[in-house]
Amino acid sequence: MDHPAFATTDRVAELQSGWPAFVRLTPTEFPQTSDGTLPLDGPNIYGFHPYLFAGAFSAVDPAHLAQLSVSAWLFASAIFAVDHSLDDDQTESTGSPLDLMANQFEGYRSLARLFPGYSPFWDVLQARLADYAEVAGEQHAYVTGRRPLADFPYEKAEHWATAKSALATVTVAALGELAAEPGPVAELTRSVRAYSVALQFLDDIRDWRQDLSGMRPSYPLAEALSAAGFATARQGPGTPEEVERVGRALYFGGAAARIMKLAGEQVALAMEAARGLGVDDWLHHLEQVAAAVRGMAAQLPDDAAARKRGQAASGLSVRMRVDRSRAWQPLAGLSLRWLLGQWRLGFPDATHVMVFPGMAEPGPHLGDVFSRAVIANVLADADRVLAGGQLAPVLAAEADHLLSRRRADEPGLWSYFPELPDLACDADDLAEALRLLVRVGRIGGQDGQDAQPADRLGQALESALDLALVGCARPDGSFDTWLIPPDEQAPWAQRQRAAAAQLWGEGADAEVVANLLDAVSDYRPERYQDALGRGADYLLGLQDAEGWWSSGWYHGRLYGTYRCLRAIRRVRPDATGVARRAQDYLLAIQSADGSWSNASGESDVLGTSLALLALAEAHRMDAGLAAACAEARTEARTEAVLRARDYLRDQAGPDGSYASEPFIMMSPQRAPGMKQPLAFGGRSLTTALVCQAALAWEELS
Repeated sequence: MDHPAFATTDRVAELQSGWPAFVRLTPTEFPQTSDGTLPLDGPNIYGFHPYLFAGAFSAVDPAHLAQLSVSAWLFASAIFAVDHSLDDDQTESTGSPLDLMANQFEGYRSLARLFPGYSPFWDVLQARLADYAEVAGEQHAYVTGRRPLADFPYEKAEHWATAKSALATVTVAALGELAAEPGPVAELTRSVRAYSVALQFLDDIRDWRQDLSGMRPSYPLAEALSAAGFATARQGPGTPEEVERVGRALYFGGAAARIMKLAGEQVALAMEAARGLGVDDWLHHLEQVAAAVRGMAAQLPDDAAARKRGQAASGLSVRMRVDRSRAWQPLAGLSLRWLLGQWRLGFPDATHVMVFPGMAEPGPHLGDVFSRAVIANVLADADRVLAGGQLAPVLAAEADHLLSRRRADEPGLWSYFPELPDLACDADDLAEALRLLVRVGRIGGQDGQDAQPADRLGQALESALDLALVGCARPDGSFDTWLIPPDEQAPWAQRQRAAAAQLWGEGADAEVVANLLDAVSDYRPERYQDALGRGADYLLGLQDAEGWWSSGWYHGRLYGTYRCLRAIRRVRPDATGVARRAQDYLLAIQSADGSWSNASGESDVLGTSLALLALAEAHRMDAGLAAACAEARTEARTEAVLRARDYLRDQAGPDGSYASEPFIMMSPQRAPGMKQPLAFGGRSLTTALVCQAALAWEELS
């Protein structure tokens, strides 16, 4: 049965009918969850506040609670509109002044039905709105440059956070008066205020770049600005190098770690104040916030790692001569410079943070093995094509990080979430790790069929490859994604098999098979010649008649098409019919603006980059044909890729980066126990794939 809060949708719809259609009160319905529980993320929580705290007020009338929920949602919509206006965010989603007027009117009318004019509740509401207005006025002084962003001490940050929690504290006061139970009000108010500080600090760490760009003050930003030498600046850093300096101060100067510790203390205070009051939903939400704080704190470098990376970053100087007359070098060079700036910060957006409720070790769990290895392999391409070996310290540091994340006691070596014991090591992570380690010279390659690696790392990788390509091989030439030894009966293996069957899904995935075949082709192809041939035959049989391959772990068809085409080109370079069908498919679905759509149906940067990478593989396979056979295909392909290049140029930010787009995806259809899709992407991943596509075509131009 759905939570009673969802009935607010119907009540708001009734109010909406009294206004013209172009005047919007709120979203037409609350987002639904699969089990009917409250979706306590984002702005949804504000409309549910009365129900979150109602357990502390046993005498409150359910009808009054429902009416208060309507008021809370209406006021939340109005305050969000005011926030957007103060931040100069005037997108369509922020609503119009008429929307604001209607929400305020209906919100006050709804409250008037609960509280007479002489009620002390109105004094509480006025005082909290006055606090909010005071903060809004102070914020304007920072935005306009009348006050430096670094002038924002902890006390002011705490006051702002609690002032912005007006909706929650007013809701608590309203419930106390409606139920005539003032007892829980003080403790719940204390809980809300501590929670607001913790949540504000968490958001500030995540959004420091946006806050800096919009001249919005925050405590983490103030600390970083002061440490970076901008204590008195009223306009903030202007150049990309200055912004990077602020980021280094935040992450590697210790400010972020200190502030996350404060956030953890505040959320602990919030939980302590709320315990024993019967507010289970609120406590559950606080636990989620506490997990997010722990996850963010775990992503931050410890003191030793921060010093090491900071020293390496400060000593790195890359000089690239970008030939602007070349078709692809400017695009590759600009995106590479941004990626190097993110490397100096530790790629903060490349870590997938997840909590797995119900597991023995729910987390939060941090996954950065795959994403960091993907980015590092792009940097290795860039080092070869553009940087001439100058990125060796960067690649060495990334290899060290990768090795620090392996599971030394399991033969598969790398798992997407290394500390989640229910998740097995997998062939996809192994492929990216193998590719990077070969490129940086940590292990040898091309040693012949019978040669044995002399070092311990090489022996471990050989065992992992034997497990994947032999131990987990399937009769059709594929192999399992999960690297669990078939005969292993240790508790860890049984646990991982059960989790794979119930939660993750079993069997082979075409793009994972292709990725490992490609990586092995760089390592010791003679030793694994039989496995490479059988795997290529498997991939050849999976191509759709239209020319594409599907993906089991990624959004859309384009990643699978690129990966499979590349592996086939490495192992079966004469399979040109496969390349022709893939190219025909890609050219047929290219949009008029030169882009491709990966999954959403709309133009996107990630899909365009993946399509370009697939077309580069088709181009390489055509290179082996007689000129007359390949000429027509080459002409069509060249026109398509140049239009795609122009699209990517137009989508780049001023700093050379690209917006985050969904890349990794796990569909609930994979396994019976997976209730919701799991997706991940980031600016660093998107920008890296753009850089990789530009580098590929730079080499082919």
